[in-house]
This record gives sequence, structure tokens and C-alpha cells, in this order.
Amino acid sequence: MSRAVTKDKINIREHSVIRCTAVMIAAAVISMSTVLGKPSPFAASFAAAMSGIDCISAFVGSVAGYILGGNYTDGVTVTSALLSVVAIRMIVSRRKSAVSEIVSAVTAAGSVFAANFLTSSTVSDVMNCIILSVMAGGGAVVALRLSRLAEKREIAKITVRSDPLSFICVLGGCAIASGILSHYSVGIFNIGIIFASCLSLCSAMKYGRGAGAVCGAVSALGCAVATADYAFLAAVIAPAAAVGGMFSGGRKLSAAGGFVLTATLGTALFGMDNSKLAVVACIFMSSAVFMLLPAKLTAEQGDIARVKAGENLSLIHISEP
Repeated sequence: MSRAVTKDKINIREHSVIRCTAVMIAAAVISMSTVLGKPSPFAASFAAAMSGIDCISAFVGSVAGYILGGNYTDGVTVTSALLSVVAIRMIVSRRKSAVSEIVSAVTAAGSVFAANFLTSSTVSDVMNCIILSVMAGGGAVVALRLSRLAEKREIAKITVRSDPLSFICVLGGCAIASGILSHYSVGIFNIGIIFASCLSLCSAMKYGRGAGAVCGAVSALGCAVATADYAFLAAVIAPAAAVGGMFSGGRKLSAAGGFVLTATLGTALFGMDNSKLAVVACIFMSSAVFMLLPAKLTAEQGDIARVKAGENLSLIHISEP
């Protein structure tokens, strides 16, 4: 006897396939990056923040990333550590456990420490091992907190006063994402620099110059940690975002112009060579991407509040007899 399949069941199945595919792609992108010359510890963080089928998808994506990246030696060790992460997360669900963040952090940190300690031969290697394990534990807390905020669509609403820990996690997510993306380039354009610059511009335009400066400094710091060539980037993007927010006046073109001018002059202060020219090219590209973003992502918070208030007021007038 055939079983009826409703439209809702089909939509749920399609949604699950899309979600699992997205998780696998994200895990592969993370695992192909490196930190301190080692496989990224945030692959374990990402897997530890997932549960159920999402955790398995993260594991599959990470293994695929190690294979595609050609990192077979370290990849085998890290893959073994990821298996323990998957096993623990399958037992402890992130939705049902009150200590889920602690379990995620300890699981990610422990797996990364074990994987790197086995290949450590000097005191410097052991110190790097400790640093990577701390990064993995912190990254797990950040990923878990951001995933919960994303499900509630509250990431853009978090402030330092409303929820300090979540605010720190949002900033940590900006730094981690910028650092991971800085390993990928298209020609002379570095994806991480473009992402960090565009993100700081959006923050300056939406929340003010102070938020833009903080977001720019944190995101650029992530790029600097991932790649030593960009150690100067925080001193360039942070003031550029502040200037962009100061002179925006609610206009994207003014914000982008102030950002590009300040960032270009700041980069020139560190001397112009081929790498610095490539950074300037990325800054120009980020401003172009910023101009193409929908107004909803860049509108000032006050403007959004006024628009919503106007919409609510009009609905009240319509509902009145």
C-alpha cells in the first residue's frame, strides 16, 4: 500500500538536503585553511557546534576539504580527532543539554590538542598546540552561540548591553570568518580582506563609526593572525571604517568614498610594494561590493526603526473603521 507524500514533507526533505549541503561546503572551506602552519582548529569547532545529521555533514565536509587541500599527513590525524567530536556531539544534543557550550568547547579543544600533540617534537610545537586548542574551544562556543542566534534571526540585534557574551561571540565570528577567507584569493583579490572591509563598512553605515571601527579592527586582526603579510591591516581598516561612518550621512557613496580614501592613504604609510597594491585593489573591490548590497543591509538602524514605525502606523489607520 502506497503512502501519501504531502507537499510539506517534500519541502522539509528539500530543506534538509540544502542545509546538509551548505554545512558540508562550509566545513570544507574551513578545513582547507591553516593557522600557525597547522590545519585550521575551527574545523573541529564547527563540527562541535553541530548536532545530529549536521555534525555528520560537517565531518564529511572537513574530510573532503583535507583531501582537496592535499593535506594528507595532518589530515589523517585531525580526521581521527574529528571522529571523537562527532561521537560526543551525537550523544550530547546542543538543544537538550544545559551544558552544551561547555561540552562543545571541551570536545573541540581536547580533540585539537590530542591531534597536534602527537606530532609535536619541540617546546614551540607544544605551545602552538596549546594555542590551537584554545582557539578551537573558543571557536566552538562562538559557532554554537551564532547558530542559535541565526535560528532566531537575532544576530543583528545583539548589543554589548543586551547580551555581552553574545556580542563578543559575534565579534569573534567576524574575526574567524575573515581569517578563514583570507586563505582564498581570486587573482590579486583576497576574499578575506574584501569580506573584512565590506563588513566594517556595513557596520559603520548601519550602527555608526564606533561600531565600524571595532568591527574593522577585529576582522582585520583575524586576517593578520591567519596570514602574517596582513599584520598592518587593522591599523588601516579600523580608522577607514570610522571615517566612512562619520561622513556617510546616510549615503552609501559618501561612506564608500571616505573608506577608500582613508584606507588607501593608511596603506601608503606602510610603504607601497606589490602586496600593498594588492591590498588597495581589495579595498576598492570591497567598496564596489558594498555599493551593490541591498539597502536593508546598510540602512542606518534609526532609519529601519522609522520605516517600521511608519508601517505599523499605516496598518493602525487602515484597521480603524
